Amino acid sequence: MVIGKNEILKYLSDPFDIKILDAAFRNLDDTTNPIRFNNFAYVLRELGNRVIDRLAPNKDVIAAKWWKPSPDDKIANKANRRQQIRYALLDGNPEGFVIQKLETDVQFNSLKADAEELVKVLTHRCKKLDNVGGSEK
Repeated sequence: MVIGKNEILKYLSDPFDIKILDAAFRNLDDTTNPIRFNNFAYVLRELGNRVIDRLAPNKDVIAAKWWKPSPDDKIANKANRRQQIRYALLDGNPEGFVIQKLETDVQFNSLKADAEELVKVLTHRCKKLDNVGGSEK
């Protein structure tokens, strides 16, 4: 599935987020810029971070009954991205409660897997750029 700018705009209400999205697509349209794809990905990642921070503020996530610090976390009392996405998807409720009440085990697990994959894509940087700008080697 291809998602375009207009599809993303449906989910944005903050005027600054809309400006960020416009900037991302301006970067993508600049065919003279050899790192336009990198810029586009970076801006979308930061936009995603802003949306996640709004949907799952740290204070709310760490107040959830299921929250516990991850041994990998470098900052105490700080939710990581995975925990923030979990909070946003569950609205702070435990997984079992949501699955039991909504009877959505399969759909929830699929959505959770998709969200976790998105986190990986948005937080890991490419180490090597091949074919930047679409030109053949």
